[in-house]
Amino acid sequence: MSYGDAQPLLAALKGPVAPEPWRGALPMTYHVGPGPAKVHLKLAFNWDLKPLYDVVARIPGASYPDEWIIRGNHHDGWVNGAEDPISGLVALLEEARGLGTLLRQGWKPKRTIILCAWDGEEPGLLGSTEWAEAHADELERKAAVYVNSDSNGRGYLEVEGSHTLERFMNGVARDIEDPEAKVSVWKRMQAHRIAHPLSSSPQDRQEPRSRADLRIGALGSGSDYTAFLDHLGIASMNLGFAGEHDGGVYHSIYDDFYWYTHFSDTEFVYGRALAQTAGTAVMRLADAELLPFDFDDFYGYRAAIRIGGAKAGGRKARPDY
Repeated sequence: MSYGDAQPLLAALKGPVAPEPWRGALPMTYHVGPGPAKVHLKLAFNWDLKPLYDVVARIPGASYPDEWIIRGNHHDGWVNGAEDPISGLVALLEEARGLGTLLRQGWKPKRTIILCAWDGEEPGLLGSTEWAEAHADELERKAAVYVNSDSNGRGYLEVEGSHTLERFMNGVARDIEDPEAKVSVWKRMQAHRIAHPLSSSPQDRQEPRSRADLRIGALGSGSDYTAFLDHLGIASMNLGFAGEHDGGVYHSIYDDFYWYTHFSDTEFVYGRALAQTAGTAVMRLADAELLPFDFDDFYGYRAAIRIGGAKAGGRKARPDY
């Protein structure tokens, strides 16, 4: 819906003022309702059947072929989809190109690597969910980690995922250079957390300065990791760069190549950074002697939730934390 259509509906709402994260950028006070307005909706649906195409490639593991590291990104988009999802998919394709080069040089991963380009994500995570359901028994036995990306832009690294992988991803982030700041992407993440703490509490303000590892956010749903994490219980992560390219083009006709190359990752340097970050994570997971799960951070995150709940209604993860 365009803002021109949304504005009179939003202006008609009364009730409490909306919390800050729920407010938009229109020149008005946002309320959560109710209000005096009545809206008549006329709904129209297209029930045509269309084929969906998942593209799946497999690199067999040399030592542990029945332990799988899965890397995915969807390829379908609303309208043009330059940022969502193509900016994430091209990073995955670059990772695949790099892995192919290594294979031709004689390298073989210890664990099996599976690369997936999902279809039907936008209508409802259809391609990844159908594939995960079709292979559920095998995935529950063999899948070790699922690494997802969706869209990518310019800014700092955002990591959400299973907290058993928190320490591992901190290590990866320390070894990737931020293309603009010329420091590690971990260092830039830390600077962002210091400048934008989760809350004004002394603990949240101090933690990015003193904690050895930066916390990663918890995953809910919303992209292709959902079937793996929420239904099959497979440790999962979602990666992408963001924070300096907001433009209001999400799921619109304006999410095109012109916008992306003029206002987002104009030189594609963060596409390269995402390929380096996700590719490094996949290769380290595939070649580790032991899978690098660490349950101390998982327990620490759960403890933080309990403490936050007792004091202030709980800690709520946000996209960049």
